[in-house]
Amino acid sequence: MIALNRRRFLTGLGHTAIAAALPAVVQRPGTAFAAFDQVQTQLIRDINTRFNAVDLMEGDFVQIGPNGERAEGKFFLWKPGRMRFEYRPPSPLLIVANGRWVGISDMRERTTQRYPLRTTPLKLLLSDDIDLFKDADIRAVSADADFVTLVLEESRGEAIGSLTMMFDTTTLALRQWIVTDAQGLDTTIALYNTETGRKREKKMFVIPDYDRIRD
Repeated sequence: MIALNRRRFLTGLGHTAIAAALPAVVQRPGTAFAAFDQVQTQLIRDINTRFNAVDLMEGDFVQIGPNGERAEGKFFLWKPGRMRFEYRPPSPLLIVANGRWVGISDMRERTTQRYPLRTTPLKLLLSDDIDLFKDADIRAVSADADFVTLVLEESRGEAIGSLTMMFDTTTLALRQWIVTDAQGLDTTIALYNTETGRKREKKMFVIPDYDRIRD
């Protein structure tokens, strides 16, 4: 079960009015920029600007797996490339990204699996200068009173699947993401009690040097 959970993890101004103006779901056919109208394009640009403005963030998280399994803990994010997810007991997991690798450690068994960061959906979340129009294939955008939602698809390379990012409609702060793997199974991460701008020591983002277990 622990191994399964490891893989599932990886595999502003006027925004309320903009959300009301958007239809429930807008599909983007292919990759043509013209598929978005002016309102949708501006909203994505605003999200892009807000997302790139946050380099340091931490708080609490809740993770829901594809079978309804639930885990909680603390997260720390330092762009570019660094992230730490500390799971609360009974989960023994610790997930650390050090800028190049993502290490998923079982602190009870003292084992670590490593994956290149570029092969995981975290490569987008941890980029310090993302251009959503150039660096992601935006397949859908939707908005309601609570969230603006972007669905990003990766159909090429090593990180096949999709990433759904959900932002607060008013502030455009990141609140949740959903990773959907190639089999269509979802893992949801919801963030709360978040704060930004607090720098942590780099040693927090060192992957435990246990014997590596590779698939």
